[in-house]
Amino acid sequence: MNGWPATDETVGARRLIEGVTTAADGALLSLLQALLPLAVASTVRFVRGESWPERLERLARIRQRWQEQGRDSFSEALLHRTRPGQSREEFVDLAEMVAVMAFCPGGVRAFGMHWEEKDDEDRTGDPASP
Repeated sequence: MNGWPATDETVGARRLIEGVTTAADGALLSLLQALLPLAVASTVRFVRGESWPERLERLARIRQRWQEQGRDSFSEALLHRTRPGQSREEFVDLAEMVAVMAFCPGGVRAFGMHWEEKDDEDRTGDPASP
């Protein structure tokens, strides 16, 4: 899995990110390529101060919310307006997942872009720590 820690949360996040990456094309892809880097950079500021278990909890909360709502991919709301505000919610979730996954070894690739972040210090429970 590209050096990522294989937990339910990281595997699930990777699948969701890959799903929307595959579905995005044309105008949606251009829009995501323009806006997602800004949203991810903003979210990274908060994620950087968290321990790895806290980051996994972020992914778990997103996954749980999606399961409760019976959703399994981003593309549904991003491509088709299913209800007011849902595209915004899913975009925020996408940015949050990409920000967390950027701290995994090797980072994350989506929409023709690559995100990879390093912590300023070693963190207990961080999969990159010895």
